[in-house]
Amino acid sequence: MLAGACTGGSTESTTTTSTTTTSTTTPSAPTTSIVQTLRPAVAMPVFVDDDELIPTDDEVVVGTLDNGLTYYIRENDAPGGRAQLRL
Repeated sequence: MLAGACTGGSTESTTTTSTTTTSTTTPSAPTTSIVQTLRPAVAMPVFVDDDELIPTDDEVVVGTLDNGLTYYIRENDAPGGRAQLRL
């Protein structure tokens, strides 16, 4: 039988077989709040609501694909040779 406990102090485990009993004590790991260690390093961006229209200028071409996806295209000469996609 193997028994153990997680506490702020030490952890004691006992292993029992038909002929031998062993008992060891090991120091427990320091307690750390997971919530504190998983905070984002930077502020999260604020996005436009799905129902709100995205403002565009006159050079933006807006269209809708057969599957219902709306797209926005605008030509931009600088920097050249690049495309930007946002989902």
